Amino acid sequence: MTSYGPMHLMRLIRSSSFNDELAAELLRELSYLAPTAELTLRILDIAEHMDDDSRSLEQLYQALASGQLIVRHASDAFDAHCAPHERSATGERH
Repeated sequence: MTSYGPMHLMRLIRSSSFNDELAAELLRELSYLAPTAELTLRILDIAEHMDDDSRSLEQLYQALASGQLIVRHASDAFDAHCAPHERSATGERH
């Protein structure tokens, strides 16, 4: 599994947001060429969902950039979650 640093993760989120926005715009433009009204509606629905995803990804990026949301390395989070003092001898968590 590849490990990404926080800056790479932020670039990935921002890029995905931008790509979703552009793809949605392109779908809307192409929807005029759809042969049926049903297909046009499907294309526009997909574009709307992609716009929603784009906005959500941008909000995530902004939360990370402003420090409202902090990303921890997976092993740190796992170690904290499964700390030995949290488990009994039978493996149950307290």
